[in-house]
Amino acid sequence: AGQDVQQDSNSFDGFSFTDLAPGTYKVRFHTISMFGCGCTWVGGSSFETAQVITVGAGAVTVSIELGRGTVSGTVAPAGGPPVNGGQVMLYSGPETSPYSMVYIAYLGANQTTFTMTGVPAGTYSLKFIGQGWPFPSYWAGGTTWANADRYTLTPGGTLSNIVIAPPTGSISGRVTNAAGQPLAGVSVQAYTSPATAISPVTTDADGRYTVPNLAPDTYFMLFSPPSGVNSVPEWSGDVVAYGETQAQASTFVLGDDEALTGVDAQLDDGGRISGCVTDTSGAPVPNVYVNAGTLSPQNYLQYIGFGTATGTDGCY
Repeated sequence: AGQDVQQDSNSFDGFSFTDLAPGTYKVRFHTISMFGCGCTWVGGSSFETAQVITVGAGAVTVSIELGRGTVSGTVAPAGGPPVNGGQVMLYSGPETSPYSMVYIAYLGANQTTFTMTGVPAGTYSLKFIGQGWPFPSYWAGGTTWANADRYTLTPGGTLSNIVIAPPTGSISGRVTNAAGQPLAGVSVQAYTSPATAISPVTTDADGRYTVPNLAPDTYFMLFSPPSGVNSVPEWSGDVVAYGETQAQASTFVLGDDEALTGVDAQLDDGGRISGCVTDTSGAPVPNVYVNAGTLSPQNYLQYIGFGTATGTDGCY
């Protein structure tokens, strides 16, 4: 019905919803604090399993049993990436299900343990979402809600020592220029779809890189040289990275806990375009940003590379 009734937790002994239209409803008891929140459904542990309450012309009375327990554990233990803040979420059903998130525990920087108190009995899965962009996230015992571990909490019970660790797969390789010399400072990103990219890593002085903490999936790679290097960006499979060439990239299937090596790239040398920018009187115009591009099949401009700026002489 979208109605909320708020009561002080020290004096809560009942609730009442008024002016409800005849129909079927579900009721949830919800507590919130600065450390997290907890939810209890009438007659169940989730929206799907909650009791259906039929409201007619008269009053309906329901009761909520608060037999609450505790859930605690660790995020990213030794060997995993550092925790720079984030949140642990307790789910009673799929992420896409309405009201399936039952509790949130917030973590500060360098905090690796969490405790959820006042959790209603039920069967749950846990997910961690960290700070930063893109947001690192992983489930306890799995890569998605569907294959994550399930934990059953009895009324007033305790679940402890739960470990939420990142996946341990990795992709590594070496990036060189057209002459076979190592390229340092190349940004390397793994993609699972055109819109889903993993945080980039950078090649070292020998052109080597490793993308860590990858879940089992099918990946393709983007190699982007730093500004000032005369090499063109490429997708895996020696595909020049501009416009709509992403679909042509070679893909790699990464297994569970697999360390995939030898995903190398040899970037082609780029051509050069130069010129000068002047005003109507012929005087040079400095600090003009210049980029090159091509027209897509849909007739819109596709920029290539990072561009450059004109010097004090108006030339680039």
